[in-house]
Amino acid sequence: MPCTAWGHPKTWKPFAGILAPNNIQRRIWPWRRSGCQSMAEGCRPEDISFVVQGPIVRSPLVTTGDVCASIRNHFPGAEIILSTWEGSDVRGVDCDKVITSKDPGPLPFGQNTNRQIVSTWAGIRHATRPLVMKTRTDILFTSNSVLAYWGRWTKRVEGLRLTRERVLVPHVYQRRPSYLYPTAFHPTDWCFLGLREDLELLFDIPLLPPDRAVARVCADPLTRIHWWWSEECTYAAPEQYLWVSALRKRFRDIAFEQFFHLTPLSLYQTELSFANNLVVLNTYNQFGILCPKYPDTGRAFADFTLYDHADWLELYHLYCEEELPFHSEPVSALAMMVPNVESVASWRIGDERLRELRRAGCVWEARLIEVIAIEPTFRRDASTGGDAKRPLDHLSAQLARAHLGERIALARARSKTPS
Repeated sequence: MPCTAWGHPKTWKPFAGILAPNNIQRRIWPWRRSGCQSMAEGCRPEDISFVVQGPIVRSPLVTTGDVCASIRNHFPGAEIILSTWEGSDVRGVDCDKVITSKDPGPLPFGQNTNRQIVSTWAGIRHATRPLVMKTRTDILFTSNSVLAYWGRWTKRVEGLRLTRERVLVPHVYQRRPSYLYPTAFHPTDWCFLGLREDLELLFDIPLLPPDRAVARVCADPLTRIHWWWSEECTYAAPEQYLWVSALRKRFRDIAFEQFFHLTPLSLYQTELSFANNLVVLNTYNQFGILCPKYPDTGRAFADFTLYDHADWLELYHLYCEEELPFHSEPVSALAMMVPNVESVASWRIGDERLRELRRAGCVWEARLIEVIAIEPTFRRDASTGGDAKRPLDHLSAQLARAHLGERIALARARSKTPS
């Protein structure tokens, strides 16, 4: 297949009729083309055990039988394990093994965290192939293109290195935290393709007790903008709980407090952990899946709240090739590159200056500038609140301006301090 690792999914022809020019919120950098140069042979269908986890689905849009049939069609020779709940009717589902577990039920705020842990872990335990693809009972595979991406990116660093090999994931709901949606440590939970031992590491974690699933809302202004209606909030989205629990097996100082809480350190750790342990692929063209329940997510418009493949390639370059360190305080270069808040009025998403800021160690400040730049045209889908949250976006951008000004002032003071 032709190499598309450098191409930006938001500009690909299948979506050309959907995307308006003003919706192209980011562009790739020329150096991202280097992602094509570290290709391996990929993997074979017979190397993979598919763990199809969740309730049996029989809807007008898709059935679990359709899901397993799509796997048979595109991955001949793969093992298919259906992991569902006791008492489920599995007639008409073509799979190699059926594993049933007792349904642990939902958590407060309707979270399915424990359900996902129980059903996924039960399936992985019965996998017999070296690789495991964790997927859902309502996700269709449209191609086997994901196979070609296995083993392509091999550069690793020691910081937050969790898995033995990188795990491949689709970009839908791979959250890109910012003041507009401040969810740190939020990978997708749609699909994971990785070594069996690595998926065991990710899903062999304790269940979340109901009393821990609820947290008192943090008092910082950003959290209060996004969770303003109650003093109690969900502790973590299922994706956050999975990722943070796995990271904390090996790394004690993970800067996660609750669902909507973002700091310079949590942003850095989020990006480093994604760069060093995952490969984020475009959901539709590269990973080759479709969820009929959410058919347009990540392709109806360019979604600033998601990392796509081009974004991940930049993370790989910054954190694994250039080994970008964490700076708790603004670096002095910020004052020279951004003399004041007013100077960023003309900056746009994809601006070359944003890339230079990140390379200089100003990852946090670059994200603040992105929020300021995109807020007037920012769009949300239903998963982030839709148009109903539009009034909050202006507040988030105002806060970003204020915090950017504070960081610039600190950088200016540091640049004048004798060494």
